[in-house]
Amino acid sequence: MSGRFLKIRALLLIVSFMALAAFLIRTVGTVGSGTEEGADLPFSLTYSQDGIRHRIKGFRTETAVYYFIPGNLALEDVHLATEAAEGVQIGEIQLKDGDALTLAELNRTYEAVGGEDAVIFCQGSGLPVIRISTASGSMEAINGDKEYSEAGFLEVYDADGRMETAAKLERISGRGNTSWDAAKKSYALKLEDAEDILGMGAAKRWVLCANYYDGAYIRNQIGFEIAAESGMRFTPEERFAELYINDEYAGLYQIMEKIEPGPGRMEIGDNYLLEVDYIERAVEETFILLENEQPVVIHAPEKNCDPEAVRQFFDTFTRQMENGEVPEAMEMLDVESFAKRFVMEEILQDMDFGYTSQYLYLDPEKGILYDGPLWDLDNTMGRGTAVEAETLFVTKYELVYNNVSRWYAVLYGQPEFRRLVSQEYWKNFRPELLSLIEGGIEEKIAVIEASIAMDQIRFPAPRSVFMTEASLEEHTDHLTKYLRDKLYLMDAFFGEEHTDGARPVVLPKTEVKENPLEAETEPAGQEEAVEAHGIVYYVMYWRFPVLLLVMCCGSVLLWYRCRKTGK
Repeated sequence: MSGRFLKIRALLLIVSFMALAAFLIRTVGTVGSGTEEGADLPFSLTYSQDGIRHRIKGFRTETAVYYFIPGNLALEDVHLATEAAEGVQIGEIQLKDGDALTLAELNRTYEAVGGEDAVIFCQGSGLPVIRISTASGSMEAINGDKEYSEAGFLEVYDADGRMETAAKLERISGRGNTSWDAAKKSYALKLEDAEDILGMGAAKRWVLCANYYDGAYIRNQIGFEIAAESGMRFTPEERFAELYINDEYAGLYQIMEKIEPGPGRMEIGDNYLLEVDYIERAVEETFILLENEQPVVIHAPEKNCDPEAVRQFFDTFTRQMENGEVPEAMEMLDVESFAKRFVMEEILQDMDFGYTSQYLYLDPEKGILYDGPLWDLDNTMGRGTAVEAETLFVTKYELVYNNVSRWYAVLYGQPEFRRLVSQEYWKNFRPELLSLIEGGIEEKIAVIEASIAMDQIRFPAPRSVFMTEASLEEHTDHLTKYLRDKLYLMDAFFGEEHTDGARPVVLPKTEVKENPLEAETEPAGQEEAVEAHGIVYYVMYWRFPVLLLVMCCGSVLLWYRCRKTGK
């Protein structure tokens, strides 16, 4: 019996440690690889732009120390900085403090510092450069807690190396939801004063998008470009840039406009900026619940916000859709914006479509709802749950639980809307789509390819939930093939014979399960809504880590009991 107990004890101990490890991974998140804090490096590099001297620290991996040089510099402008009086021997080259890297070759492995380190110099594409200095001089706290923020300083240099912006940062903080667990983080920036960054207009708030899960890097870029060319209003502008934080290379990023009302952004006055989102995120904001308990967050306006007016609008609109009064419901919509968004979402096949990052805006005086703008496109165009091109993806995306898909399904049943969708596709979307397929994607990749190579060295972990070991070329080919297949399908389906022949759709009534925690009367305010629904969803959201913690504790207790019994 003692041998059996020993085996049981050992098994329970292993299970407990595995459960504890899984719990920590789920709650703490993924820790990215990188240079250890305070790790000794053989030297650093310096360069000057517009009279300002900058430093580039090395990045240590298991095999070498990499120095990532901005592509808008010439090597003769980059100098070695070392405290060693004798300088540094890099292969056959002897460099002293202040010497230029004119004799060094890029992407070649050099043995340096008596063979203790292998050194490799890399240089990015000729992109703009963003340099950020944080108040603490470290990103450890910011990368460890999305809610933590620090002040700092921001410098932006254009592709020719000229300083364009120098501004105080009120704060830099983490951003993202599932993407926050990635090794490469996205960040939110707020400047003390509005600044024009890379020609995108003056504003205080900006987003640094990591594109970590997009193996082709350009899905956000091409999605926004298609939308802008088609005439979709308020599509965010973006620019690729090399990011350096506290003198360390931080990767290839897109700096983007933030979706918000205001001059140069969404000029919608006092209209309501809305977002369909998950309940666990919505409970932290002002929101309403649609009839199927899908939340709609109200981001703006901050003053004179009337959630009840928004609720009444959607109640009326949904009732008309469910009762088959579709022409009346369409009078409550800016139909053109919905037709454009219909085509765009059909191209994207976004796994988040209708669930999160689905923005709309409402004019309460006119009683008109507008669809858009777009946001968060890295899980689109053949990456995510829909890998292959499909027909009418947006009208069959879990209809019962996805109000936006339900609305699109009913609207597409109307001949007027079908004709408008077809016209939008052929006139405003197809030319840009065709241009991408016929070489546009390769051209965009070529512009940033050297920077992608540096980014993949800096963050070597798999970039996708599928094709985890795929190369950049394979990811690019997959994206091109997806868009080509999508174009063929849309050409066929949005032809005249299909545009006029679709059948009307009647929206099924929403069946809402009774919530045992809900009061007899529906909560009217934000606090009551959180009390009635938020607890349930918080419990559901954290059920997995809590279960793991319980398993861990239970396994330890069982192990202890078996240990006593085994004696």
